[in-house]
Amino acid sequence: MSNEIIVSSIPEYLKVVLDLSHEWNLSHGDIWFRGIARENMMLLPGIKWREINEGVEESMISSFIIHGKSLINEDINCSWQFYSLMQHYGLPTRLLDWTKSPLIAAYFALEADNNEDRIVWSMDPYELNKLTMDINQVFVPSVHISEETNIDGCLPKVLRKNKAINSQVYPIAIEPPYTNKRVLAQQGCFTVHGSKNEPINSIFEKNGSDRIKKIRFNSDNVAQLRAEIKTFGITVNSIYQDLNSLSKGIISHYA
Repeated sequence: MSNEIIVSSIPEYLKVVLDLSHEWNLSHGDIWFRGIARENMMLLPGIKWREINEGVEESMISSFIIHGKSLINEDINCSWQFYSLMQHYGLPTRLLDWTKSPLIAAYFALEADNNEDRIVWSMDPYELNKLTMDINQVFVPSVHISEETNIDGCLPKVLRKNKAINSQVYPIAIEPPYTNKRVLAQQGCFTVHGSKNEPINSIFEKNGSDRIKKIRFNSDNVAQLRAEIKTFGITVNSIYQDLNSLSKGIISHYA
């Protein structure tokens, strides 16, 4: 199968996903997807593509901790939970969002209004960790905390319990350290990026691995694809599950 596949309908897209599942011998949840609205959006998190340096990153996190504690109603048990919360509320982080659902990834790819082709990246997260950590598993922060795996080395230093631990250089795939309603609805998962500014797909390519694919939706088919996604029950309300999305869903239905 080519590293780039062009599809013109959601059934055709799902056929590609099924073929990948068979080719890679992976079941649901073991292939991760990321939908993007513009092809030039690299597989890099906010801190990286914005080129925010470490000093500014540390200051932003410190400000969030100082001013955000009084606004947080959730129990925070570890630094990874705090970091996920920052990502959830829009602070640039080293976390890059993925989903275990190909339909949800397609929704995110098609959500924005523009005249460009839309992309869904599909990836084997186990292969990523094998390439970057030589460990064939997906990590769960607060569970995998040994110095051998060095999970906390992916955190900014201000959030590390052990400030002397070495920084992780390359990205790794992690399960969310905690879940809220939106993460559960979106079947969310993350890659967390280390010190090197290298897109995920580049890591696979330079290591000769084909366990990442780019699936392209042609811009001419966006209206049809949106209608098909809605037929499968993937809507703004099912994705975001809050009052704002409920209102948007009602407006969209009656429009």
